[in-house]
Amino acid sequence: MKILIIEDDVKITKTIGFTFQVGWPAASIISAEWGQEGIDLIEKESPEIVILDLGLPDMSGLDVIKQIRLFSQIPILVLSVYADEATVVQALELGANEYVIKPFRHLELIARVRNLIKWQKTTEDGESFMWGPYFFDYKRRELSRDGKSINLTCLESDIFNTLVKNSPQVVPYNNLISSIWGDNYDNAILSLKVHIRHLREKIESDPGEPNMIMTKTGVGYYAVKPK
Repeated sequence: MKILIIEDDVKITKTIGFTFQVGWPAASIISAEWGQEGIDLIEKESPEIVILDLGLPDMSGLDVIKQIRLFSQIPILVLSVYADEATVVQALELGANEYVIKPFRHLELIARVRNLIKWQKTTEDGESFMWGPYFFDYKRRELSRDGKSINLTCLESDIFNTLVKNSPQVVPYNNLISSIWGDNYDNAILSLKVHIRHLREKIESDPGEPNMIMTKTGVGYYAVKPK
C-alpha cells in the first residue's frame, strides 16, 4: 500500500513516515515538497491515497485538489494547520475526502487512512440495484437514468447506499457518520453536510428544495424513493 505525502515541511513528512512505519509497516511512503511534483507523482507512482498540506511553496493545496480531481478520484486526506470552517468546507467541496487539523494524533491519522483505503476498495464488491428510475452501480460509483450517467465519489456512494438501504427510515447523523467513517470525529457533521450537498447537486432537480435526499432537522437524513 503506497501513500503519497505532499508536504513542504520535511520534519512533518518524517514524522508521518515514522508513524506509519510503527503503526502500519506494510505502508510504503513517497513524498513531494511541491504541489506540482505531487500531482506528477500520482500519475507516475499510482499511490492509493494522498496526504496533503495546504500551505505549499509553489501553489495552494486547494489548487492541488482541483488539479487532482481533473484526472483522478484517489482519496485525499488534507492535513493542515488551518482550522477555520471556511477552509475546511472549501477543501471538502473541491473534492477532499477527509480533513485533519494539525497537530494530529498519530493513531487517529492511521485510522483515517485505513478507512479511506477501505472505502475505495469496498466499491469493488458493492451491489447494484434499481431505485425508482435510477440504476445504481456501487462498484463503479455511478447512478444512471435515461441513459445518462452520474458519477459519484466513494463517499457519496457510501452515503447514497446507506440512505437508500435504510429508506424510508431516518438515519441519525451519528449513525450515518459511523457507517461512513467508522467513528465520529471533529468536523464530522460539517463534512457530512458538504458531501450531502454534493450528492443533492448531482441527483436533485432542485438541490435547494430536495425531494429524494431529505433532512430531518436535528436528527439526520433519509431517502425518499423517486417515482
